Formats: sequence, C-alpha cells, structure tokens
Amino acid sequence: RPFAGVAQHAGDGSFTLSARLITPGLYDVQAAPSMMGPYRTVARLPVGWGTRELKLGKAPPAYYRFNRRAGAAAAR
Repeated sequence: RPFAGVAQHAGDGSFTLSARLITPGLYDVQAAPSMMGPYRTVARLPVGWGTRELKLGKAPPAYYRFNRRAGAAAAR
C-alpha cells in the first residue's frame, strides 16, 4: 500500500516507527505484554512539525502504542 505511509522496524533492542505524517504534540508511549493489555506508559515523546520517524532505544519486546495527549501543544 504505497499511500498508507506507516512502517515499523524492531531490532538490535530498539524500535522505530516511520510515517508520512505524524501530528505534532506530546505522545505517551505505552507498552503491554499482549495486544489486550494492560498498557502502561513507558515514555513521553515530544513530536515537532515535520517529524517522520519516532525511535525508542532499548525497547524490550512488547506491544507498543502511541497516544497523543489531548491539548498538548506542538513541539518546535
């Protein structure tokens, strides 16, 4: 799907998420041992305008999700 615009890569103990468009703001990075959860916040990432890639170093095997915090101002 050439216009889906989302790719992920996990390896060497890190996790990278690439996307064509990531809305600027503050994101909670949440991890869980299974798809059903329970998810817990493990990091917070500020995302600025033009960001196309999010990297997590030292990411253990888990299911991850990125949730934009409501009302979070865009990082510059």
